[in-house]
Amino acid sequence: SNAINMAAAVILLTQLVLGGNNFIPNKPTGPILSYWTTWYVQNYPAMQPIGSNCMGDEQLFANTPSKGCSGCGWAQHFYPEARQDLLLVLDDTWFIKPSSFTNQWEIDPVKFPAESNQSATNEQVLSWSQSLHNLVERVEGMGWGGLGLWHHSVQMGSKPDNLAQFTTLGQTGVQHVKVDGTDMDGEVTAIARLTTNGSLRVEHKRSPGAPVNGDYHGEGRCYLPYIEQLGSLLTVTDVLRTDDIVCQMSVPTCLDRFAQTLAYADVMNLTTNVTNAIGVIAPQDEAYMAAGLSGAIAGMRHPLPQLVGDTRLNGNRNLSQRMNEITRAVKWFRIAPSTGIDGYPKGEGVLYVDSHILTDNKTLTKEDTWFSGLWNTQAHQGAPATTTRGLPTTPVVVPADSRYPNVAPFVVASQHPNGALAVAALGRTLDEYNGWIMPRANITLFATKPVNVPVTNATTIGLFGAFESVTIVFQNGNLPQGGSVYMQDLAGDIAIDVTEEVGICSNGGALYIPGLVIDSVNNKTDLSDPGVVVVVTMETQRHANTNTINSVVCPAIPSAPNPPPRGPNSPNPPPGPSPSPGPPIQPQELNGTWTQMSNLKPKIDIIVTNGGGDVTIIGHHAGKWDNGTGVILNNEIDARCSGPDHFMAHEIGTVSRTTQDNKPGLVIQWQNAGENGSPLAWADWVKDQK
Repeated sequence: SNAINMAAAVILLTQLVLGGNNFIPNKPTGPILSYWTTWYVQNYPAMQPIGSNCMGDEQLFANTPSKGCSGCGWAQHFYPEARQDLLLVLDDTWFIKPSSFTNQWEIDPVKFPAESNQSATNEQVLSWSQSLHNLVERVEGMGWGGLGLWHHSVQMGSKPDNLAQFTTLGQTGVQHVKVDGTDMDGEVTAIARLTTNGSLRVEHKRSPGAPVNGDYHGEGRCYLPYIEQLGSLLTVTDVLRTDDIVCQMSVPTCLDRFAQTLAYADVMNLTTNVTNAIGVIAPQDEAYMAAGLSGAIAGMRHPLPQLVGDTRLNGNRNLSQRMNEITRAVKWFRIAPSTGIDGYPKGEGVLYVDSHILTDNKTLTKEDTWFSGLWNTQAHQGAPATTTRGLPTTPVVVPADSRYPNVAPFVVASQHPNGALAVAALGRTLDEYNGWIMPRANITLFATKPVNVPVTNATTIGLFGAFESVTIVFQNGNLPQGGSVYMQDLAGDIAIDVTEEVGICSNGGALYIPGLVIDSVNNKTDLSDPGVVVVVTMETQRHANTNTINSVVCPAIPSAPNPPPRGPNSPNPPPGPSPSPGPPIQPQELNGTWTQMSNLKPKIDIIVTNGGGDVTIIGHHAGKWDNGTGVILNNEIDARCSGPDHFMAHEIGTVSRTTQDNKPGLVIQWQNAGENGSPLAWADWVKDQK
């Protein structure tokens, strides 16, 4: 049966022999690149105040919940088992809005009175550096791996000022700067490296202008210009975040960005352009995707109960009840640390991105996403069926779940430079099954040879997700004769001897692991899918390498697929992200009246001038802004608008074709460029139909 037989699992667990080993190192083994950031919980519907005003000592450190802050005390209560391996990143807005370069890191003393030494009787606050240092010590004192800070626009001054600012910032103990949408050339990364010797790391992101990829009414793949931008950013950053997403479509959205960026970097032979930059990809909250592809986690999920109307955490996947997945992934990083683009050698046999695409679909409403273009429509998002790093060929995936006939999971896998193997089965989102599902499959992974991983001194495998079975085939070597096989929940501290519950096949050339064994070791304290480490040791000599061990019969092992051809014109990487639907957009098509899809539905006139390269913008906003100018280049518009009371806004928008009322049209999807004005991006502009 494909369904988990819980009674059998309990019986199996009682038969297993406790090994007494703990194969997980007791602390992180490299720089901490994964984090949890506060943005989703700041916007939790029950929070009062909400959004950027929901930040400060009470929200982070409250022991006893107060009215309007019933879920507060985030640093105190969230992620007790994972926080040693996570940075705590404070999102918008922990600081006083900067009016110049020199005060951009000034912590808000009203929000953080304890760290700033502010009280009703003492208005003399400490320096920004001392206040931040106090905050760092308080966060680390609660067991977190360190403190990180969000900053939408890290304003650059003169070179001496830049060096002085970042030298002081590094001295506070802050470990991470989350640069949100600016610094495309990596100047912040370079200055941080120069002044802090790598102790201060920098994250970047680039949104495609919408929380989904490409033509979301079609195949939903990333457009090539966006992948080129991500690839360029990857060369100048420590961590590249795959922003923005819709919660229920997160897996294919993040996976397509992750896989295609890796493929682009591989084909273009990209390396980091900033000295000692790391270049790791963080697929948002997709912890098992990060574990399977040696990425990092840019976590936002939190354990507060899911509420209707929360456009950030929603759907039947119930991420708020999957906290152990974060713990398991970051504990795996102790064994196989996150690896950037320079960590794997370039060329043959290193990266394989499947040309076969799986496409998820989900009908979304305004309760599911802030993006109005997806309301009451079925969104499509596609991604490669399999993606691997450091392995000799692609895995074989055979669907094996009678609940979801012929439906395969997305599969990602890697062999870390230190030899550790990881494979993750990632769930699907399909309307025909009412949303999120975790279909089981028989997965065969091909590796070159067993490698003794330094931290375990043994062949070591990480398995993430729900499986029917996993078979690891070693093409040029065998497992140790007479070895024992241990399995340990990555959220636990005891390894279990499962030697007699698995199959050591082909005279040690393969290891067969039934999914039921993985399920039985999983500590099911929440809805998280399993995440285990498997270790093959030489501890005993009581087991021979045969084709059967006790009642476990090894399956027929499929032949390894021929490695796909490589190169920019070959099927692997994919021939290229999907082009924009319809004919190329001509600048003159932007002429006319547009509607901003916000509550008031204001009108905007765009007048194209200078042969199609420049635009004049006339807004009909109610007292916000009323005019502006812009430049059009390659379906992107760079606009600067002004209004009463010295209001200024700088936005960058992507122009694409869409369909409204069965008529072709145009839409501009905006992201804030980080200069002046509100930190929020404008709502979409849709051109009025004739």
